[in-house]
Amino acid sequence: MTSVEQFWITTVAVLLSPLLAVQVQRFLDSLRDKKARRESVFYSLMSTRAARVSAEHVIALNRIDIEWFGFRFLGIHRRSQIENEVLGAWKIYLDHLNTPAESVGGLNVWGAKGDELFTDLLYVIAKSLGYSFDKVALKRGAYSPVAHGQLEMEQTELRKMLVEWLKGTRSVKVDVNDGPGNSGA
Repeated sequence: MTSVEQFWITTVAVLLSPLLAVQVQRFLDSLRDKKARRESVFYSLMSTRAARVSAEHVIALNRIDIEWFGFRFLGIHRRSQIENEVLGAWKIYLDHLNTPAESVGGLNVWGAKGDELFTDLLYVIAKSLGYSFDKVALKRGAYSPVAHGQLEMEQTELRKMLVEWLKGTRSVKVDVNDGPGNSGA
């Protein structure tokens, strides 16, 4: 190789190396951001697994399609095996969520099946992120005080009663008593 060729090779390398370094850094940042977004979904699902009707839980579920979509390279969509597993578990769970409880044997049967499918989904998501959880820990490891459940039921009952009253399908019982000091005679 002549000294002129060496000069040009060295010059091109010196000029391109910062550009290549920036591109590599952008790629690595993109991978880190993707993992952080996926972990955010997983953390939300884990922290709300005992409160599955909470807005945070529903939002996290609806982000699964986006975060495990895969990637496009030169216009071609690619998805890894683990991304396919996560999306498959999500589709099965979503189908269950959209199935009326009456069509599968009632609320107890529907709820038990939902617990199983949700645990399967959490398990696959954990695996995709490199976490090693067993299914029992995922299913039984959440804490939810009984008082939270009672409060939620009472609030639901109050909302239903208020809506019925506003629609005119429920009446409100009113007792009229004489005031204090009034003997009523």
